[in-house]
Amino acid sequence: MVVLSGAHTVGRSFCSSFLDRIWNNTTAIVDTGLSPGYAALLRALCPSNANASTPITTAIDVSTPATLDNNYYKLLPLDLGLFFSDNQLRVNATMNALVTRFAANETEWKQRFADAMVKMGNIEVLTGGAGQIRLNCNVVNPSSSSSSPVVQLAGEEEAAAAGAVAAS
Repeated sequence: MVVLSGAHTVGRSFCSSFLDRIWNNTTAIVDTGLSPGYAALLRALCPSNANASTPITTAIDVSTPATLDNNYYKLLPLDLGLFFSDNQLRVNATMNALVTRFAANETEWKQRFADAMVKMGNIEVLTGGAGQIRLNCNVVNPSSSSSSPVVQLAGEEEAAAAGAVAAS
């Protein structure tokens, strides 16, 4: 997970994903793993009432937001990790050792990241009734939710339609 968390070096995030690190209801706070200056910057960007429908986003990596590099790991010791999960990489000694290692060696991180992505790509995808497209990626859909579409891999819809025609 430490290797894959390096993907936070690119991309953007909605305010609702980190709001609890900078606001307690309408009171400004600073999460202990977040730089006070960075928290102030984020509060100026994200109002305390931001929610999932608030279209405000910020770069996940403040130094090189459009570059796949190891600067994400260099930002963590400076308390510039946007998400709570970023800070957790630093509070565990084993994970923090990897953060330090990847901050010092971009080539090693990129190789391990590529290997991890290939390994993750080999995970079997659950399809049909066994799969689920989450309405919120951080939460399993309620079992009563009928709004979750059935998961189909590309090409499966044609095969299902051909099977239905053949059966009739």
